[in-house]
Amino acid sequence: MRYTEYKFEPSFVAERLATYKSNLVKFTGKTDLIENGVRVMLDRLREDPKRYVDYGPYWWALKDVLARHGGFPAEHYERTLMGEYCGQTDEETIVMAEEFRRDYLDHFFVYTDEFVLDGETNEVWRLYDPDMVKLTMLADMMGEPVF
Repeated sequence: MRYTEYKFEPSFVAERLATYKSNLVKFTGKTDLIENGVRVMLDRLREDPKRYVDYGPYWWALKDVLARHGGFPAEHYERTLMGEYCGQTDEETIVMAEEFRRDYLDHFFVYTDEFVLDGETNEVWRLYDPDMVKLTMLADMMGEPVF
């Protein structure tokens, strides 16, 4: 499979990153985009772990950022997609994942987990993370977040 869809131009990522950083300082007085991004994204996932699919193919690289910077429990990764759908830095990865999520919320039904990543073949790829399925089941059984 060729990965041609849902890619961002480097100039778009750079512009959005600058905006994210500027807004972070303006609205919170903070400067650590990674710390803030990890906190916000983990809060969202605690609220509804099934919403990891909101990040589509950027999930795997984002999951790595969450694990390294936020202690997020992670055993399983899709290494190929992790390398295809990521930024050159953790900040860029956060921005790209968030921008994908914004587009996802505008164009997909919530919990959609199938995406066409190859624009030539239109082959459907399904986002399935056994770690998140496990966390969702545990949270449902316990009635509270488990991470």
